[in-house]
Amino acid sequence: MWDRVLVRRIAAESKTAGGILLPESARKKVKQGVVVSVGPGFEKRGKLRPLTVKVGEIVLLPEYGGVGIDNGDVAKDDSEHILFKESDLMATIGDSE
Repeated sequence: MWDRVLVRRIAAESKTAGGILLPESARKKVKQGVVVSVGPGFEKRGKLRPLTVKVGEIVLLPEYGGVGIDNGDVAKDDSEHILFKESDLMATIGDSE
């Protein structure tokens, strides 16, 4: 329960390198996201183990899974937020900065 990670999906590119605008139907879903918040960790053998991902890291997301969060609860913009178990994340790519 405490091993959850809130991730904001990175938005898909709306233009090609040549400057052509892509319609919504032609955009691929990006499988990367930025960690917005992390839980305190998980309990193992009576001890609390902290999570390894940190806020601000870019992570590789699985194609399926996670729980979509209503943006009115977490953000004022139209970005997509998803809640994952830390063990479901595929990899850490780097920092968002």
